[in-house]
Amino acid sequence: MEDTEAEVHKCHFAFDVNLEDLREAKNWLNKRGIETKLAFD
Repeated sequence: MEDTEAEVHKCHFAFDVNLEDLREAKNWLNKRGIETKLAFD
């Protein structure tokens, strides 16, 4: 079952990542066909 925007549950999580990888994450995901969108406007 796919969540709709109204059903998305925002939560906090933490992990270690370098700044350059974080900056490139959206492009990396998009190149692999994974859609990204803003969740915390």
